[in-house]
Amino acid sequence: MDAGVVECSAEANPSYELGTGESSFEPLVDGQDLFFAPGPQGGCHFWLGVRTVGFPSRGTKLRYEVVYADTGTTTMSRSSFAIALEPVDGEDVCEAAGMTGFLIQPWKFEDARVEIRTEVWYEPTSTTKVSATASKTVMARWPGDDPNVCGPR
Repeated sequence: MDAGVVECSAEANPSYELGTGESSFEPLVDGQDLFFAPGPQGGCHFWLGVRTVGFPSRGTKLRYEVVYADTGTTTMSRSSFAIALEPVDGEDVCEAAGMTGFLIQPWKFEDARVEIRTEVWYEPTSTTKVSATASKTVMARWPGDDPNVCGPR
């Protein structure tokens, strides 16, 4: 590590807040509208963000699943990927934003209450996993007037 470079440090009992945000972390509030974001390949996604305490800058992963809030059944929108956490100047937290939670056939849950379930974790050893979970329930909203912006129905 370069001198002067600040990294996010690992702790035994980390925590995080699930948010959104294309370029910076924005808190999510249960019940708020969350608009689908059109992607460059013709699909749509939700912007995902996290604000953490106790997860390392590198080696941290995020898993998400979008389910119907009223029934708990899946929308089939789920995945996992590595995230790069950055310290926030003047605070004891780290953040990542601009992560895409790809949505499978989002027109099927437009204007529905959906729950975004997430887990953030890292593996300090090959037999140890340190994790925390969070979820938010939002209203899934269409991103404009084009009915095919998220792909052909």
